[in-house]
Amino acid sequence: MDRSCRPQPTCTVNSFSVSSLNLWGYNSDGDIVKTKNGKKYFIGLDESSISYDSAALICCKLNMSMAEFTTQESWDNFYAFAKVQTFSSWNFFGQTTDNGNKTDTWCKSGTLVPDGIIPERLYNLTCGTKSLAILTPGGNRSYTAPTSKIHRYFCE
Repeated sequence: MDRSCRPQPTCTVNSFSVSSLNLWGYNSDGDIVKTKNGKKYFIGLDESSISYDSAALICCKLNMSMAEFTTQESWDNFYAFAKVQTFSSWNFFGQTTDNGNKTDTWCKSGTLVPDGIIPERLYNLTCGTKSLAILTPGGNRSYTAPTSKIHRYFCE
């Protein structure tokens, strides 16, 4: 089974979009949000739905990449932010690869995904690389896969 990660997208940074984010905190694709520990994320939103590769390319054009939570603390801070939001949806985060031992590794950073981010039943899937989609609070966390199209993604 191939467990290699897909390459990160290459692109030209869109300086207008980056300037808009720095100046106003938003652009035509989404908004900058900040967790209680000061970490900033870009929340991208596409009303019709978006593929993982398209979301990763938008992050690239913003001189960012799909969000990876490399420590439990970083996940807890993000989750505390997401928990009080009014939205509940499936969201794209960084790509992972299954290690075959009920752990995953983030593709970009090469660090282990902290426990509790990926439901146990999603480990050891036959595909080696996951375009990780996680249900944010307010939704039914028993779902193992999105039941509708994914509209939201997070960059850092």
